[in-house]
Amino acid sequence: MKHDLTIKVRKREHAAIFDLKGSIIGSWALALKEKLFDTKEKAIRNLVLNFRDVAFIDSLGVMVVAEALASGLRIHAVHVPSCCHEMFQRHSVHLKIYSSEDNALEEFRIPPLEFSERRRSPRIKVDMPAEFTISRGVFRGILLDISEGGALLGYYDPLTEEDLRKGNLILNIKIPFIGLIQLAGRVVSSRDHLEMPAVGLRLFSPTSHFIN
Repeated sequence: MKHDLTIKVRKREHAAIFDLKGSIIGSWALALKEKLFDTKEKAIRNLVLNFRDVAFIDSLGVMVVAEALASGLRIHAVHVPSCCHEMFQRHSVHLKIYSSEDNALEEFRIPPLEFSERRRSPRIKVDMPAEFTISRGVFRGILLDISEGGALLGYYDPLTEEDLRKGNLILNIKIPFIGLIQLAGRVVSSRDHLEMPAVGLRLFSPTSHFIN
């Protein structure tokens, strides 16, 4: 398999968009580093890395992004595949990941604010691996918080507008000593949460099924 990297840089608003294609490994990771810091020298500090066509990133590639972040560049990422997301997590590099280019650019324009909303019942923050099923198949995600009638679900692999519009899904969560909990819900909102895209769910039942 050919491991190369194509980097195309385009300007949008006050940011540089890096469309990446291939593998961010070895000498190709160093080529990305050169492009990132070349952008900084041109006084462009807001960058969006588009991972849509990236097959893999190795430890050197992750460290290149970490070094760019440490230099003061503001870097957001979109369409990050799960294999790349796991590499950033493994090296504790906190890269902000968004569901769309528009959302990533919006964050450059608006100072980050704590999200708040009125709820009938308080939400409990959790960090629990989960799988969810929609019409296209099974996807991996993380249950970020849950309440009596709702939940916030982060996800790794990109969802389409059609996925979000259809809305219904089945959420599977494995809890130690309890087993598999299966919840049915509907997508009612979509937003970015810290380092990953997320959807707000209205749960049809907080404890739909327990499967031993």
